[in-house]
Order: sequence, then C-alpha cells, then structure tokens
Amino acid sequence: MRNVYFLSKQNLSSHIYPDLCKLMMLQIENNNELIIAEKSSTLKPAALEKTSTPRSAYGSYTNSKSASDFLDSIASVIKKSLFEELNSSIYWSIMIDEANSIDNDKYLAIVGKYIVNNIPYMRYLGMINLESTTAENIYNQILSFCISNEISYHKIIHFGGDGASNMTGNKNGVATRLKKINPFMSSIHCISHWLHLAGKDASDEVEYFQKYERILQNLYSYFSRSHKRLNLLKLMQEINDEPTLKVLNLCDTQWLSLSNSVHNLHQIMNSVLAALNDDMLEGDEHASVLFGQLDQDFISATMFLADLMNILKRLIKIFQLDNLSLSQYKPNIDAAIKEIIAEFIGDGEVLPNHGMILKNYLEENYLHLLKITY
Repeated sequence: MRNVYFLSKQNLSSHIYPDLCKLMMLQIENNNELIIAEKSSTLKPAALEKTSTPRSAYGSYTNSKSASDFLDSIASVIKKSLFEELNSSIYWSIMIDEANSIDNDKYLAIVGKYIVNNIPYMRYLGMINLESTTAENIYNQILSFCISNEISYHKIIHFGGDGASNMTGNKNGVATRLKKINPFMSSIHCISHWLHLAGKDASDEVEYFQKYERILQNLYSYFSRSHKRLNLLKLMQEINDEPTLKVLNLCDTQWLSLSNSVHNLHQIMNSVLAALNDDMLEGDEHASVLFGQLDQDFISATMFLADLMNILKRLIKIFQLDNLSLSQYKPNIDAAIKEIIAEFIGDGEVLPNHGMILKNYLEENYLHLLKITY
C-alpha cells in the first residue's frame, strides 16, 4: 500500500507497481547479507533468482489490479476525512469550472473553501462527468455530488465561477439556482478570468494585435510540426547562447497563454530569426513568408508585450492567492495601473520608461525611443 501511495504522490503510473514491488522484495531479501572484509564492507550482489516457493501474483497483491484496489481504498479514506472536515465548518464556498478531456468529454471540477478553527482551507473535492453544460444539468450534478458524499449544500454561502451565462445568468444560472436554497449566498465572477476578458476586449480595439496573434500561431505551427525545424532552432539557441525554450501556442481558454508565449519568444527571438533565415536560404517558401512577417513592428510588439505581461502576470497571481481579502483588490489594481502608466504612457511632463525589455532592445538596435507609439 505504501508503494501505491508513493506512485500516487509522484504522479507515476500504477503499471510500474509490480516492478516496484519486485525491487522492494530484492532490497528486503538482501538487506542484512553483507560481506565483511578487513577494511571495507560491500553489499552482496542481489540474488535475482526466486528463492521462495513460486506463488500467484494475485495472491501476493503485487499486480496492477491490486494497485488499483489499494488506490481506491486510500482515496476513500482521504475523501471521508475531507468531507467530514468540510461539514464541520458552519458554511463553505464552492468554486466550479468546466474542462474538456483529450477525447473532448466534458467535466466539472469542484473546489471547496471553508474555515475550521479559524483556519481557512481550500480543497479539491472532485470531478464530475457532464452530459451537457446547461445550467440545469450542472446544478443537478452539484446537488447529486453533495448528496452522494453527504455534504450539506444548504451551507453553501458563496459561489465562484466563470462569467458564462450558464454559471452567472440572472434568471436560470447555476448561481441563481443555488441562491434559491440559501438566499444569503453571494456569488462572484472569477476576477482573474475577468481580467483576462478585459484584456481580450482591449486587444480587440487594436487592429495590429489580431495580425500579431495570427503570426504567433503560424510560428508555433511552423516549428511544432517538424522535428527537423525544432532541432535547427535548438542549434541556433546554442550558437546564440539563448535559453532552450519552445515556441508556445496560444489558447483562448488559458489566462496566461499569451504571457507564456511572449515570455519564451522574446528570449529566443534571434534564434527564431536565424532558423527561419537558414530554412529560407534552402528554398523554404513558408520560412520566407514567416521571416518577412517577423519585421520590426512584430519584434517591438513582442518586447512591449513581454514587459506588459510581466505586470499583468503579477496581478493575476496576486488574485489567485488563497487568503486574499476584498480590501486588497483595489490597491493592487491601482498599483498595476500606475506601473503601466509610468512604463508606457507617461504622466504630464514625465516621459514613459518604455519597459526594461523593450528599452534594452531599442538601445541595442539603435532605435529611437520617441518613435515608439503604443
């Protein structure tokens, strides 16, 4: 059972459980068999042959089926303890989010937050398979989950979710339905997701940004679909003494997707250009088109976004802290706005700093700061 617990904690497959058991048995059998010399002690080579009477793997509980049974037993004990702790709290908050598996099945992740002995806890409660994502189905699945695990849904005092209509709709949303059970329940749209949507709406007002995103996606497709191109990029990173990073794809459902993509790209820009140039010289038309798209505007925009995303990433991570009070939201938002103004807009007679990454790039390439507009 300890072996199964170890595999679970290390995120390792239970398929290696039989081999891990064999390794443990070898260690036990050879634990006290030492060859003692005058000046040194060496461990006797492990006896790999079977010394005991052969018996069924099922009788010894060293097969994968037994590992699965052990895992279920451990999980049931942990779940029972978790739900008992949650029920000991006077009230608790529920946070939910939809997710898709790799085969496009829909799931609902449920997280609970509660207080016991004046100590706040946030715990993952479970994952529900959704047949549909309608508000009615999600609401019924939440109640069913609570009833089956003997959790009091009448104690739900707060609801957190994304801003989709099925979650926060005023008439039939999940939050509205839960408020009928407890009229004093509050609800909020996840503030990190809110910030992401605000940034997305702001970017829609910038015509070039749509083009920038398409170039990023084309760049990712170019390198990710060819092992040869990836190897060339790694070679250029070694030559340019740049970190070995990948060109990342954009994903609309991940808050930090653009930030992570820009964070990598601005550090390996010279290697990306060198790899595209090398392929272009060999007659690759796709590389030639991409090389032309990675012009001065694109590179400057990447450096600008790297600076901007560092500010927004810090703000998002603050919003994701476990014990952040409502009184801390506005000061942190005001601080981020003040930093953005100082770096990229300027205040009265004070000129903007243009950000550390962008400013270094402009100075290294002898570009005039005053020609940069945002």
